[in-house]
Amino acid sequence: MHLFKLNWLNKYMFIKKQLKKFKKKGTKNQILISCLFSADLLNSFLTSKGVKTISSIRGNLPKNYEKNFGFLGKFLSLIHFTRLKKISYKISMSKNMADQVSRLTKGKSFVIENFIEEDALIHYRKKNLAENSISFIYLGSLLKAKKPLLLLKSFNKLFLKYQNIDLTFIGDGPLQGKLLSYIKKNNLGHKVKLLGHIKNPYLELSQGDICVLPSLTEGISRSAMEALFLGIPCIMRKVDSNEELIKHDVNGFLFSNDSELLEIMEHAVKNFKNLVLENNFDLLPKNFREEKCSTEYANFIKKVLNE
Repeated sequence: MHLFKLNWLNKYMFIKKQLKKFKKKGTKNQILISCLFSADLLNSFLTSKGVKTISSIRGNLPKNYEKNFGFLGKFLSLIHFTRLKKISYKISMSKNMADQVSRLTKGKSFVIENFIEEDALIHYRKKNLAENSISFIYLGSLLKAKKPLLLLKSFNKLFLKYQNIDLTFIGDGPLQGKLLSYIKKNNLGHKVKLLGHIKNPYLELSQGDICVLPSLTEGISRSAMEALFLGIPCIMRKVDSNEELIKHDVNGFLFSNDSELLEIMEHAVKNFKNLVLENNFDLLPKNFREEKCSTEYANFIKKVLNE
């Protein structure tokens, strides 16, 4: 049953009722797993004897709150971390995240990396590289913090030097108008496509050669993981946990600030083919593979049930 239609009190009462029902049936231990602010907040009030609570933490919470809500975000972040202290177990998607959560909650956070449904993507995996053209691709919302306009401007400068490149944006958002205006002003309509939101974007993603995600903040980007699994190296900023997912000149390319993006895109143009072929299109690190991570989750839950 989905609880999103219920108000907070009814959600709380519904879960309490379910827990009581399972207890009557003789269930010794019960586990509640939550993710994101509202679910974590609710979950933090449900820990009791025989009930273990787990929070799956998905990103750099302080930075995300500040980016999305400004000054109010600092207050929301404080509330979130205060309530996380009440949750029995915290799981983070990277070591970088786990260190942050441990520091701010004064408690241990376990690391189980993010993973994707590989079976759903395997049919889209690249098997060869284009001979005479190079396609950059962006997959994500067109938001200021994700820097799609920086990517477009960097591409325009690179296009002056390399005529065999193109760029595709998959996603929509408030910057779409600015992107369209820049494309028109610089006569890039034959080289840049804005496809908007696509529910299943993997066919379009698999047609790219280099995925560029210049966002100012990331958790462990699913877009990047999907691209890597498909055999597409990623250009990403050195923020948050990106260095745990991307190893420079191994499965992708890293840059530190806006002024470096153009240089790293040119470096990628010159080097990505050797990188892909050396790895036989297998670019997603073992730590982020589905079998490994799902097994760790199952073992973690078994351990919690037996404690």
